[in-house]
Amino acid sequence: MTIKEARIKTKRSPEEVAKLLGFPLKTWLAWEEEEKKPPKYIEKLILERLQTM
Repeated sequence: MTIKEARIKTKRSPEEVAKLLGFPLKTWLAWEEEEKKPPKYIEKLILERLQTM
């Protein structure tokens, strides 16, 4: 599952999730659009956190 798919499951906006998780919106959007990839350990933590929201 991608971080975008996980965020959509939470029914939250990119702005809301970026703020809740403490990431700059520009960085979050780049990760969602797969322009850039977060480090694997960060991606794993994000996915775990989104599943508990």
